[in-house]
Amino acid sequence: MGKQVLTVFSAYAPQIGEYENAKNDFWNTLSDAVRKTSSPEIPLICGDLNGHVGDKTNGFHGVHGSFGYGSQNKDDIRILEFTESHEFFLLNTYFKKRAEHLITYKSGMSCTQIDKLSSGNNIDDYSGIQKFRFWI
Repeated sequence: MGKQVLTVFSAYAPQIGEYENAKNDFWNTLSDAVRKTSSPEIPLICGDLNGHVGDKTNGFHGVHGSFGYGSQNKDDIRILEFTESHEFFLLNTYFKKRAEHLITYKSGMSCTQIDKLSSGNNIDDYSGIQKFRFWI
């Protein structure tokens, strides 16, 4: 297998209480950056996308693996639509784990899974990756 480049995007989406314009700007900017990734590169988005995709696929089969945590919130659709539009999938929803291992943030009685990993569908062999780019 030839050289592969893994391009990592570190993303922190605006929180639920932020203005819709700020959220739209974030998703448009991230989408533009991903589109500029050249075809042999493998894009990987990591971070807090500030939406809860929950444990149900809700029509996003092939994007959501149905092993998320909790229930969806109003910003989940942004994550799922972005993921689908770029033919990515939410990696952390494809692995069955105990609930306590799905939780990435806990405060008092509130438990959530906030960190997401999205990846292009073309990842067949991680061992072929010879170059690693990290965008912040």
